[in-house]
Amino acid sequence: MIFDRFFKAKHLNSDPQVRLTAIANLSIDKPADKQALHELAFNDSQASVSLAALDKLNSFPLWLKSSETADNVKLKKQAHERVLTEVNNPNSTLLTQADFASFVVESKNIVLLEQMLFSNQRLQSNNVLALAVLLKVNKQNITRLYFKDHANQAQQQVIVTRAEDLNELSKMLKFANNDVVTSAIDAKIEHLRELAALPIKLKQGSTLVISKLLALKDSGDYERIYENKQQLCQEFEQYKAQFNVLDEETALLLAEKYLRVNESVEKRLAALKEDWQSANELKLTTNALSEIDDRFKQVKQQIDAILESIDDPSLLAQAKLLSNALTDVGLDIDDASKRPQTVAHKRTIKSLSGSIETYQGFLNQLPNARETRDNAKALLAQLQAVPESLTNDELAVVLKQLKNEWKQLIASASLPLPDAILGAWRETEKKYQSKVSAVQEELKQQEKKTLGKLKTVQRMVNQGSFKPALATFKHAQKMYEALPEKSQKGLSKLYAELGEKATELQELQAFIAGPRKPALLDEVNALAAQQNLESIADRVQSVKLFRAQWNELGKLGTDEDDALNKVFDEAIEKAFLPCREYYGEQDKLRAENAQLAKTIIDELVALHRHENTATLGRALSAMNKKWRALGNLEQGDRRNLQKAYLNALKPTQLRLDTLYSENLQLKQALLKKAQQLNDVDDVSSAAELAKQYQQQWKEIGFSGKQTDDGLWLAFRKANDIVFAKVNQKRDADATGLAQVKTEFHDLAGTLTEQLSAASEMKDLSDFDANVNVLSQKLRDMPSRQAKTEQHKLDTILQQHQVKQVEIEQHKNAAQWQALFEALAAWTDASLPENLADLPNKYQQLIKSSAQNKGDSKRKELTIQAEIIADLPSNKADDVERRNLQLQLMASRLEGTDVPIIAELLAAWISCGPLGKTDLALLKRLKKVILA
Repeated sequence: MIFDRFFKAKHLNSDPQVRLTAIANLSIDKPADKQALHELAFNDSQASVSLAALDKLNSFPLWLKSSETADNVKLKKQAHERVLTEVNNPNSTLLTQADFASFVVESKNIVLLEQMLFSNQRLQSNNVLALAVLLKVNKQNITRLYFKDHANQAQQQVIVTRAEDLNELSKMLKFANNDVVTSAIDAKIEHLRELAALPIKLKQGSTLVISKLLALKDSGDYERIYENKQQLCQEFEQYKAQFNVLDEETALLLAEKYLRVNESVEKRLAALKEDWQSANELKLTTNALSEIDDRFKQVKQQIDAILESIDDPSLLAQAKLLSNALTDVGLDIDDASKRPQTVAHKRTIKSLSGSIETYQGFLNQLPNARETRDNAKALLAQLQAVPESLTNDELAVVLKQLKNEWKQLIASASLPLPDAILGAWRETEKKYQSKVSAVQEELKQQEKKTLGKLKTVQRMVNQGSFKPALATFKHAQKMYEALPEKSQKGLSKLYAELGEKATELQELQAFIAGPRKPALLDEVNALAAQQNLESIADRVQSVKLFRAQWNELGKLGTDEDDALNKVFDEAIEKAFLPCREYYGEQDKLRAENAQLAKTIIDELVALHRHENTATLGRALSAMNKKWRALGNLEQGDRRNLQKAYLNALKPTQLRLDTLYSENLQLKQALLKKAQQLNDVDDVSSAAELAKQYQQQWKEIGFSGKQTDDGLWLAFRKANDIVFAKVNQKRDADATGLAQVKTEFHDLAGTLTEQLSAASEMKDLSDFDANVNVLSQKLRDMPSRQAKTEQHKLDTILQQHQVKQVEIEQHKNAAQWQALFEALAAWTDASLPENLADLPNKYQQLIKSSAQNKGDSKRKELTIQAEIIADLPSNKADDVERRNLQLQLMASRLEGTDVPIIAELLAAWISCGPLGKTDLALLKRLKKVILA
């Protein structure tokens, strides 16, 4: 021990300077010296010694450990600075790359890591480590800034992948340094938007599926319900797989609604299944009969074929096979007759059975069929050999005889004749019969027309229309003379009667027209000589009237009458001359209109190349308006020009029709979407979509006269339904809000009155509960309304705090007053009368001190209280006050607790009942307490 004291190592010396000097002689290569340096670095009481030891050890992990665990502030600070120096030195030999990575990964100093991201070259050069630090910091502004200034493409892609905030992604989009990152951001934004819209889409889709499922209940078609139900259930299951994005209440409500509707559809299926099975059995019967009918038709076709080839040597063998086939068909019919049947099925079975029996008979009669066929061929040859030179009457007789023989042959035949023979007979018979019928029909029509003309003449004579009767008789006379003698016989009597009557009328006409024509000619000449022309229409009417009167007088057939007719024609032409000139001007105007029409057609042709489809409709409408405004045209020109106009119109109209068709499809699709909004539960979302649809409707354009107005009315009706719901919801919300605000104001008024009237804390016992009610009312209001009403609640809470202080102050004042009254009355061992009104601690003090006889310390306690309260003492107590002040200052310097006024008051009461001199001290103490 003695030697240890004399030969103790210098680094263990108590003198810090000696230890500092010893550090220079220690070697880190020697384990003992290295251990000593460790002890000095982390356990020495002097910061300078620890720093020197750390410097000697020259190890980054030791500097880092010291910066984290050192108790000495100076040591910790300098160690931290050394760590930062090494960390930020890209060429540091003290800090290896592995140590650097470990430091960064293990560091919990977020502020330091933030700084290193933007300033440390070693960290910035390590993409993976830098990205790990960025993710560890996990601050949006830091991530965005690093993304902008330092991140490469790979880092930007990782940042975009981990980003979940649309606003941040939109900001990053401005700083993306290549198309790959831009595309990744766009894709991520689209993905997030889809995720945001997915709950609404899921809810709408699921609701629509449930609605379609519910609609199946109204159908009576079992197969349709079953097939559609399977499909809808599958669709709902696909939606259900994504219900994890919905809130629990919505998902549960949709699932419950689906199960309930699905169960009702199952019940509907069960109710229809029996009828469906019966109908299905009948359907199977129908299918079986259809198959049997197809087989029978095939056999029938083969039988018809062998009937055509009756000379075939194998005919009987084929007939045997076909007979067996008919028997098989008959057996299948017997099986089908045992299945469930309708009346139609029974008729089909009966018809097929009869056809099979008939064709079996055909097969049995095949041996006799050849003779019948030969006779038919001979009769056909006679018909085809009828000469073309026969008159119509002769041809009719021959044709009738051959037809009778043919009918007898057909009636006696056991089998139907081949189609080739029947067809040839029908064709030849039709040819001759058509010829006979055509001649007979033509002659019959001529007889009918002649009779009609004669009847017309007879009717005109009876009505007194003699002149038209004469003209018509001349025409009827030519028709009568053109008829064959046989046909004239039936009309001869009427013709003779009307001929005699026509002769009488011609003689009468000559008698009347002789004096009347000259007078009528004078009137026409007077009309032609008029200088003042009346209206063209009146002149034309007058000319027509004179011409009609002249024609009524008829032509007498004499030279004198012919000359008079010529003079009349010249006079009437002179009278019509102004009208002819007027019509010439009209012809010129019509020619100008025709030219204008051609110009419009040329413009219409050019309109097809009009590029702006939005204005094409208006341009075409203007063209149509100009066309309709055209004046009169020649009838022939009008037809040709109208045809040219329509041809020129077609390309443009086709283009417009295509545009209108596209617009129609867009509007119909938009109408369907608008109508589906009625099924959307979220009224606000439906209203927003309706507004979007209205804007899209405006952008689509015209869809055609026949559809546009109707579509708009339907579209507006669909939107009106949505907006009506919005208005209903708004009204309901407004009513609810008004009710909540009324209840809020009523309760707030009640609380205000309660606060004003309260004098004790018990009067406010239910205040907190009422405040909670008011807070709930605020939460039931929209945020803007709640913000307005929050001020009222804040005012009430402030009033409550003030009232609490007032009540507490009043209570304290009352308690102090009661205390001082009790102390003033406490002059002997008996307890004061108002002791029960005092706080419990003062009651205990008085009770425990009641037997004390007073204490001279009361004056000292009173002065100490005045010193602590910084109130003046009596002049006579100045010396004692200074002594007590010195004692209190000494206590503070020595670290001793200085008494407080409450402790002094308790000591003052513990002195026992008051004497006469204590009453004055009590007044001084009261001033201290109430100050």
